Amino acid sequence: MGSFTVRQVAEMPKTNEETVRRWIRADKLIAEKNRGKMAISYLNKR
Repeated sequence: MGSFTVRQVAEMPKTNEETVRRWIRADKLIAEKNRGKMAISYLNKR
């Protein structure tokens, strides 16, 4: 199963990276640290 970085997710809807981080903190996206970076699953359900 693959994953996206915060930057990749931010580029999809032309959203700021900090907005994606806020979504993660608000539990709107599921993410986990992977080698020091946040990894967001392809199949992200909340």
